[in-house]
Amino acid sequence: PLQEAIRLCGGGTAVMIGDSQGDIRCASACSVPIIWCAWGYAEDTGTLVPDRVAIAPSELPRLVRELLER
Repeated sequence: PLQEAIRLCGGGTAVMIGDSQGDIRCASACSVPIIWCAWGYAEDTGTLVPDRVAIAPSELPRLVRELLER
């Protein structure tokens, strides 16, 4: 679904925002950086390592910019 969403949006650079280990796995499988939302569904990321962690929604714009600029 992530690859199809990127394709339907015209391809290019993407950043995923998620709140579960499944979201981290999906982004990794598609080579898309992910921001994990610490306030969401899962209490932690387990052994998985997201590209960035957002503690609050207000951090998302800054973190997305960081990932898009790298």
